[in-house]
Amino acid sequence: MAPPAAAQRARRAAAITEEERRRNRMASNRLSARKSRMKQQQHVDDLTAVAERLRRENEAMRAGVGGVVRQSIELEQENRVLAAHARQLCATLLLRNSQLRLLGDVAGLPLDVPLVPDHLVQLYGMLEF
Repeated sequence: MAPPAAAQRARRAAAITEEERRRNRMASNRLSARKSRMKQQQHVDDLTAVAERLRRENEAMRAGVGGVVRQSIELEQENRVLAAHARQLCATLLLRNSQLRLLGDVAGLPLDVPLVPDHLVQLYGMLEF
């Protein structure tokens, strides 16, 4: 059998080794926890940056859409004005053609007055005079 002093020293060495392993394990756990928290924080920071970028893009798109809507409204108004003017011109053309035909008939002169193309008459809803 081992002498009592040697056994006691062996038990102390085993206890120290066990204590050392426990401390090393705790340190390793702390390091792992710190790394995990850092990784999680980095993920949160990345998501925050993405959210901010998307928020800015969304605002820019909304501003762009607002501009396009305003431009569309302006173009619709301009189109209505131009369409009214075109209808007025078509009506004037039809009237002048009718007057020329009548003048040719009254004067007995053969005037070659071209007809207004059907697509213009249909487009502007005018009837020939």
